[in-house]
Formats: sequence, structure tokens, C-alpha cells
Amino acid sequence: MADCPFCAYAEHWVNPGTEYNVDVDVDGRTVTFDRARPVMWFEPLNPVTPGHMLFVPTYHAESRAAVAAAAAWRCAYDYATTGDRSGVDFNIIVNAGEAATQTIDHLHVHYVPRRRGDGLTLPWTGQATS
Repeated sequence: MADCPFCAYAEHWVNPGTEYNVDVDVDGRTVTFDRARPVMWFEPLNPVTPGHMLFVPTYHAESRAAVAAAAAWRCAYDYATTGDRSGVDFNIIVNAGEAATQTIDHLHVHYVPRRRGDGLTLPWTGQATS
């Protein structure tokens, strides 16, 4: 879609033809394209914790597109549980719809690494802010 910022990032996708993911600079932002799935990821404009990433299908998908959501969620989960992130606590969150605070109408999954005392509270947990 012409007016979708995530679709604009996806236009930079190239078939990597490699066994590794590919990092591309898009307007000063590193966008990583998954070599095996139609998913890219990058840091959001306003990360809520250090390491916060968005996992986004490389094709336009509405917020309730199940296949796209599964691919993006799985990519986020794999990212969260491999390498130096494997012992880090995390949330994986999908905001579907305006009332759920979705601001871009293109499916995306948030990976939010968590640390004790990080200051991010989720209202349903009853966590203390300190």
C-alpha cells in the first residue's frame, strides 16, 4: 500500500540467496529481513524498553490476517529464544485494532525484552512500578 510506512520498508527487501538474514539500511534504520519467512524486523520509533523490536510481514497484511500473524509471531519468538537473548524475559504482543492501540494498519508483533524494575507496567499484572 502506497501510504503504509511498513510497506515502504518492505520495498527494500531483496532475495538474499543466503543462509543468513539480511540487514538493510532504510533511512538510517536497520531493517532485518528474514531469509526463510516473509518477515522483517526493526526497532520501533519509540521503543518502550531497550531491545524492543517490531516483527512485520513484508507484504501488506491487516491486523487480523492469521497466516501473517503466525509468521510474524513465530519469527519474534525465535528471535527471543536464540543467541544472547535466550535467557531474557520478554513479552510478545499483537495490537489488533484502534481500541487496542494499533496505530499503523499493517499487522505487526512487538517483542519487548523485560528486566526487573524496567518501569514498564502492564495493567493486568498488578506489577509495582519500581
